[in-house]
Parts: sequence; C-alpha cells; structure tokens
Amino acid sequence: MIRKDHAPQGVEEKLDLIIEYLRRNDRRERWRVIGGTIRSIISILPILLVLWFAWYLQWHGKELLQNLTISMAKNMSVFSENNTNRLLQEFLTR
Repeated sequence: MIRKDHAPQGVEEKLDLIIEYLRRNDRRERWRVIGGTIRSIISILPILLVLWFAWYLQWHGKELLQNLTISMAKNMSVFSENNTNRLLQEFLTR
C-alpha cells in the first residue's frame, strides 16, 4: 500500500497509485453489487408472496369459503342457542 505522505515521483509510481485506487474501487463496487442483489431479492419476496396467495385463492378459494361459512354457521348457532335459552329462562321465571 502506498503511504499518503509519500508523493509519487515518477510515471511508474503514479501508475501504481492509480492501479491501487482502481483495485480498491473494484472491491467496493463488488460489495455494492452484492448488497444491491440481496436488497433486490428481499424486496421481491413480498411480491412473490402476494402472487402465490392470489394463485392459491384462485385454486382453493371455494374450499376456503365453504370452511369459513360452515365455521361461522356453527358459531352463530351456538351463540343463538345460548342466548335463546337465556331469554327463555328469563321469561319463564317472571
């Protein structure tokens, strides 16, 4: 590595200094490219997730809706049965 307090004397030393700067810049640029690639992959993941979810809904949407409807109907029947029993008990005890 060339010292900063040492000024290049000849053309060869100047060329060596330029080559050293280019080598450092090449190494930095390589790390920038790697970082940019990783950031790009991370930013693409949510898009892929949304596309997969849309595809899954396209093929399995009816099953999901049927299961959801059955579950909601069961919950509502239990809820209404409990409330009906409670209301009947209130009216019968009066």
